[in-house]
Amino acid sequence: MASISSLITQVIPQSTLALLNSLRDKANEDGINMYLTGGSVRDLLLTKPFQDLDIVVEHDALHFAAKVAKELLGTVKYHAQLGTATVTIK
Repeated sequence: MASISSLITQVIPQSTLALLNSLRDKANEDGINMYLTGGSVRDLLLTKPFQDLDIVVEHDALHFAAKVAKELLGTVKYHAQLGTATVTIK
């Protein structure tokens, strides 16, 4: 079985990996823990191409999403009932 680090380099395109590293750095700046989750982890383990990134933060999702959207020129949709946010970037 492949190690997680080798799966990451085999499956995640370099541009997506750069985006994840940037998101991690933004989270770290605010003292926020960030985790890859959901379909992203499934796709990684199945060595499938990513359709989107599912990320969990241990903090205010809307605040983090707004910061990311502003810096990446994206839009935010907040899902109040779930306490989640979706950031869409080009």
